[in-house]
Amino acid sequence: MKCKARANILGLLIPLVLCSPFLEGCRNPSIVGQNQTKPGTEKLPPTLNNGNLPKENPQTGMVPPKNDENTGSLPSISEKQPVGDKSSPLKIELTAADSNAIAQQIFLNEGQGKRENLVYWSENEAFPSMGIAHFIWYPEDSQDAVSRFGGDSFPPLVRYLQDKGEVLPDILKKSLPELVCPWKNRAEFLNDKAGAESIRAFLDKTKGHQSAFVFQRFAKAYPAMLASAEESEREKLKTRIEAVIASKAGFFPLVDYVNFKGEGLKGGSWGLLQVLQNMQDTNTDAAKEFAAASARVLTKRVEKNPKDGVFLAGWINRTQVYASFVLPSKK
Repeated sequence: MKCKARANILGLLIPLVLCSPFLEGCRNPSIVGQNQTKPGTEKLPPTLNNGNLPKENPQTGMVPPKNDENTGSLPSISEKQPVGDKSSPLKIELTAADSNAIAQQIFLNEGQGKRENLVYWSENEAFPSMGIAHFIWYPEDSQDAVSRFGGDSFPPLVRYLQDKGEVLPDILKKSLPELVCPWKNRAEFLNDKAGAESIRAFLDKTKGHQSAFVFQRFAKAYPAMLASAEESEREKLKTRIEAVIASKAGFFPLVDYVNFKGEGLKGGSWGLLQVLQNMQDTNTDAAKEFAAASARVLTKRVEKNPKDGVFLAGWINRTQVYASFVLPSKK
C-alpha cells in the first residue's frame, strides 16, 4: 500500500493523513509484514536501530536500520490515525518505510543513532539534549532559553508522552508540574549518572511516540507560519512547502529543520519560516533549494552571533543531507 501526499496549491489545506506503524500503527500486511495476527496483537517491524552507525553525520541519504531488533515502544492502533494537532489543517500521510526513514535520519543527525546519545549534554552547550530529535531542556533560570532557541522543547514532549499513557521515571515525576530541569549545569549532569540513565531508558522505549511528536510539531507549525507571514507572501510560502513535499525528500527537510532550529515565529532569524522565505523560486529541485536556503540562513545567523561559529560547519553538513535524501517510496 502506498499513501501518497496530495497537495492543494490553491487551498489552505494539504489533506494528508498518517498511515505508519512507526508512528501510530497500521494493520495492512503489505506494510507490517507477513506475521499478521488478530488486530491489536501484531508484531510491528523494527524501528530505530541502536547498532553500529556512523560516528559522523551522514553526507548523503540514509543508513538503513537493522532488521534484527525492535527498539521502539510502538502503540498499536487500528487503521489510519492522523498525526498532529486536530486543529491543524495539515495532515501527514506516509508509508511505514518512509516514516521509518525520516525518523531514522533525524536520529542519525541528532544522536548518531546511538542509545547513549538519547540523553546528552555537549560541552559547547548550556543545556542537555534529549530523545531522538535532541529536544532541548534548559536549566532553571537559563538566559538562553528564549533569546537563542525559542524555549524548551523537551517538556512538551514529556507531556505528550504522559498523554499517551507512558509512566514517567521518578526523576521526571519529581520535576512536575513545571518539568524543571534537575541539573543546573553540565557538571551536575555528569555526576548524576543514575538519573540520566533512567531518562535514557524511558526515551529508548518511547521512540515511536517521539517520532509522532516530531511530525506533530511540523503539522502545528504549518498554520502558525502562514498566519505570522504577510498576507501577500502566504501563497508563495504554501507553494514552496508543497514543492518540497513533492520532491524526492518529501517531508523530511521540513520536519527535520523545524525540530532543528524551530518555527522562527518568536523573533528568530534562523527558523523554518526564515528558510522558506529565503528560498529562491527556480527550476531546481525544491529539496536542493531548501538545503541551500538553510545554509544561507544559518550562515547569516552566525555572522550576527559569532559565538555560534563553532557549530556552523556541522549545521551546514546536516542541511546538505536534504539535497540528497530520497524517500524509499520515491526511489
